[in-house]
Amino acid sequence: MKPIHFLAACVVSCFLFTGCTEPSETSEDVQSETTSSIPPETPVLINPTDRSEFNIFPRDMVFEWEAHPDESVLYHFEVEYSWNQSDAFGIWGPGNSRNLVREMVQGNTYRLTFVGAQPGRWRVKAENQAGASGWSAWSYFRHRR
Repeated sequence: MKPIHFLAACVVSCFLFTGCTEPSETSEDVQSETTSSIPPETPVLINPTDRSEFNIFPRDMVFEWEAHPDESVLYHFEVEYSWNQSDAFGIWGPGNSRNLVREMVQGNTYRLTFVGAQPGRWRVKAENQAGASGWSAWSYFRHRR
């Protein structure tokens, strides 16, 4: 018997007489491949909510956004503050605001003591091996003391 015919006969007998099946992918395998082969969606901001006002000191804050199911996703986190308070939630742009935090973090929370009794804003984007999401919309907040 030729080697190729012998191999085919073994495979056929396996299926006919022992009920063997081909290995299949589990749903976890498929999800893992799917989540790492496409960039993640833009994160949804949870806390603080847009237009939040705080009257606390010290100005300890916890920023939170929805976590991506793939734990290998990293997040770009950004907070700015504005010293121009003509508007209750700040005037933004060159000469009116400055980055306070711009970091890449793992996990969906960030703790920070805010710099002063002034407006701030924050946003997040997610990144995996396949690329990055867009930035979330800015969410604004204000400390009164």
